[in-house]
Amino acid sequence: MSIVTSALKRRPPFMVYFGLEGWMLSTLTAGMSPLQTNVNGLCQIFLMGLLRFISLFYLMDFRRIIEKAGDKESKRKTS
Repeated sequence: MSIVTSALKRRPPFMVYFGLEGWMLSTLTAGMSPLQTNVNGLCQIFLMGLLRFISLFYLMDFRRIIEKAGDKESKRKTS
């Protein structure tokens, strides 16, 4: 089911995500959002630390991409 189809339902779910990264992000940012299923609740309780650890690698990769683009831009300006 696509995100648009889910969002256009008469009673859409509170969280609509796409793919593993979307699920991980919705689990990490659950906060005070309503619980959709008991399985989601258990995942939020028991996987939060692991998912935060994995997200640090995503952040490190994003940072590396930004630094590489910044280096390329500064080299372009100096030449």
